[in-house]
Amino acid sequence: MITMQHKFVSMKMKFCFLNPRRLVMYLKYYMRTLHSLWWMNYLQPPNKFNMAITKTFYDRMNISNNLKLKEVDSAYILKMLQRTNTNKATGIDKLPGIFIKGGAELLAALLTQIINLSITTSTFPDPCKIAKLWPLFKKGSKTDRKNYRPISLLPLLSKNF
Repeated sequence: MITMQHKFVSMKMKFCFLNPRRLVMYLKYYMRTLHSLWWMNYLQPPNKFNMAITKTFYDRMNISNNLKLKEVDSAYILKMLQRTNTNKATGIDKLPGIFIKGGAELLAALLTQIINLSITTSTFPDPCKIAKLWPLFKKGSKTDRKNYRPISLLPLLSKNF
């Protein structure tokens, strides 16, 4: 059933689409209303961060912690080391890819122990987190620093983790 109010609204909307200023005004109002409704329903993060508050915040979001990593065997690590790209730049450890690929049989057993220890303790070795930043030229003038983007050169062994 179409009431008088519906007819008025439809006439008002027809007028709105013919007038660009009114269209912008209605879109602005719509987006502002949509944003306020979204923000009210969105979970607000706590202002104080401690373990208990953080845990309850993520518990309300129903995030399950079922990521389980399995320990690896030395055959798998050996295969990963043998597939190391020798053309990759060295990281802060300055170990070239040719060294890792050539010594894969010797490194596989030690690296397997380190990786499995990392999995069981749920920690990542600090030396593997350090990256060497290098500016990479994009295009344009080489004297303008805006024409460079930073890249992070990680140690090649950390890429096997």
